[in-house]
Amino acid sequence: MMTEVALAYIFDAQGRVLIAKRPQNKHMGGYWEFPGGKLDLGESPAQAIEREIFEELAICVTATNVLSRFALAVTPELAFFPVICQWLSGDIVLLEHDKYSFVAPEHLANSNFNSKLNSKLNSNFNLAPADVVAARKLINFLHSKPAK
Repeated sequence: MMTEVALAYIFDAQGRVLIAKRPQNKHMGGYWEFPGGKLDLGESPAQAIEREIFEELAICVTATNVLSRFALAVTPELAFFPVICQWLSGDIVLLEHDKYSFVAPEHLANSNFNSKLNSKLNSNFNLAPADVVAARKLINFLHSKPAK
């Protein structure tokens, strides 16, 4: 059975994207990720992400664009749906994560993200494998948008 997971791209006023650190006691503990979670039966990725973000971060978002789904070869039973979100209201409260940070998307595209940025950001943003792929999808999406 395929498990479907929605991942959120939530931006701050400076255009940086939110990533959050998973607690050590959970699966993939210590990794940074785009927040989100599993789709409930009958939910669309947009509905799931709006629910999950409220449950995990206590903020209200609306899904504005669902990007194409992807799977990893090592976990083909998981399908990931990246979702561009608009932050509507609320202040972030960490209900499921240890930390959060807003990072410039171009930093996520760097294949050496974890090592090169540590000195710049003074932090260890070790992205989970699915989130590495999701970061590349985000960069591709942002570069494909027409200039304003």
